Formats: sequence, structure tokens, C-alpha cells
Amino acid sequence: MQRKQLTEIICSEIQERLKGSDTNGVTVSEESSFDLDLHLDSFMMVLLITGLDERLGIRMPADCLQDLIYVKDLVEVYERELGE
Repeated sequence: MQRKQLTEIICSEIQERLKGSDTNGVTVSEESSFDLDLHLDSFMMVLLITGLDERLGIRMPADCLQDLIYVKDLVEVYERELGE
């Protein structure tokens, strides 16, 4: 899977998680901060990761969760896990 395609999948999953929240409609990009731009708390991050794991058919290592600051960090983790 190419990085662009992976980024699109991740951004669309984030948009789904934002529906009904204060940040609904915010443009999500690789440069978006989970905390500052998207206001995703730890519970929402777990839901996001769980959804992406199911969608991509892999499981992200739990120890990576604490290192995620930007969407691009998440893309890079999944790239490594997918063997890109």
C-alpha cells in the first residue's frame, strides 16, 4: 500500500471519529496534531487505533501509542507494520 493511500485511509477514519464532536469538519492532514488540532483524548485514540487495526488487518504495537503526536506519526507506524 502506498503512503498516499494509507494516509487517506487514516484521515478518513479520523474524520469518522470526529463526527458529532466540536472538531467535526476540521481538515485532517499528516500535519494535524491529535491533541491540539483534533482534540482526541486517549479513549478516542484507542477507538481510532482499534478501527484502523481492523480496517488494515494488522495490530499496532501498544507501546507506539504514547509516541503519536501528529497524524504522520501514525502513518509511519502503520507503514512499518505493513512492511512498506
